[in-house]
Amino acid sequence: MSRSRKLAFVSCALLAACCAARGGNPQTPRATGHLDLTHSLFELPRAAELGDPEHAKFVEVELAELVNPKRVPISFELRLQPPGGDKELLGTFAPFPADRPGTFIVATQGKLSRESKLFLSLVPLAKTRAGDELRVTVKLALRAE
Repeated sequence: MSRSRKLAFVSCALLAACCAARGGNPQTPRATGHLDLTHSLFELPRAAELGDPEHAKFVEVELAELVNPKRVPISFELRLQPPGGDKELLGTFAPFPADRPGTFIVATQGKLSRESKLFLSLVPLAKTRAGDELRVTVKLALRAE
């Protein structure tokens, strides 16, 4: 293979890898949490842990692992609490089917500050029983676009 073909191949491979990357820049700070039926709230004490909240337009929530063998319908609520203020709902989302991981974005509505707290809640939409297995690993990040 000629040198120019090798260079073209490597360039295409790098471009494909970049395009396939999920969640934007690999340097993007992320917070990871674990939710289940008994621990259904993940709290991030400072939005600044995720980067620059004042310029973020979205909070990206990745359901990195979702174990829900009974496919209990679920949704998630993302709330923020500004310093000295009350919690307010930023948005909700739900995976479909209920056992499929995915990535979701919620608009910040320009309300985040460095000291804002973020709360992500797991909300079962159907009755669950003792022993039902439902666990989620979440990753939060901020997106400027």
